[in-house]
Amino acid sequence: MVGSTSSRGSRGKNNKKYGSKKKSYRGSKKAVQGGGYGKLYAAAGAGVIGVAAIFGWMVLRPKEGETQAAACAILVDRTGSSINEATRASYLELASRMVDGCRDLRASFSVYYFDNQNAKLQTASSDPFDLWRPRTHRKSTGEEKVDEEKKDALAAVGSVFTTASEDSSGGHGSDIVTALSLASQSLQQQAEVEGVDAMYLVVLTDGYQTGELKVTKNSDVPELIRRTEQLGLTPQLKGVDVAFGGVGGGVASNKSQVSADREALVRQYWTSLVESGGGGMCVYNVEPSYLPGTC
Repeated sequence: MVGSTSSRGSRGKNNKKYGSKKKSYRGSKKAVQGGGYGKLYAAAGAGVIGVAAIFGWMVLRPKEGETQAAACAILVDRTGSSINEATRASYLELASRMVDGCRDLRASFSVYYFDNQNAKLQTASSDPFDLWRPRTHRKSTGEEKVDEEKKDALAAVGSVFTTASEDSSGGHGSDIVTALSLASQSLQQQAEVEGVDAMYLVVLTDGYQTGELKVTKNSDVPELIRRTEQLGLTPQLKGVDVAFGGVGGGVASNKSQVSADREALVRQYWTSLVESGGGGMCVYNVEPSYLPGTC
């Protein structure tokens, strides 16, 4: 009996021990599962923090951009000399090249024009176009803004030709001298306000001035330059690179042929006038081949 009792007690103890081990095993399993979830939550939290950090860096990182380095302007002759489609296409091509060149120079870009009906000088936009990358968090965003400015600048040049030709011709010839004088003043003021020294001006015209300062085959160019100064029309071009496009074609606005001798005098007059105003004549050509900054 004693042995029998001892045997039962022993089994009871063994069962107790077994149950203890089983309980310990279950507790261990729960601990493992709890540890796995903890790691998962930690990884998820780290991911959220990482995404937040990247977003914060994109939003809060210092803005980067370019600084303005020059001022550009284009002056378009919108008189009877530029109402035909061929001339218009040539002017727009040169304007496109100029916009690209002024973008490379990180310049502002103004569009001026004149005709024989309205004010001596008009603007196609109230403010210059900014052809440099502004300060943005992302470089691509800044480049997109520059592309928009370039498109708007070209659209402004194109708008110069939207006036019906019969409303803008006002007879043949152009008062180029007055428009050039006024445009040069505006460009100088623009550069001063913007704090830049480099300036570029492109004049799109056939070059045939009318009135008292008209160049004929018998003109004395030095005398015409003196007369221009007496009239207070010498342009303010100190430090300005100037280009004349559309000139030298040999055909006046009234379709008459211009002799080579007179054409040479017209070129001499404009070159001398630009130099007397302190500027430099970079290009004098009928074709749209000039890029600002290549003088």
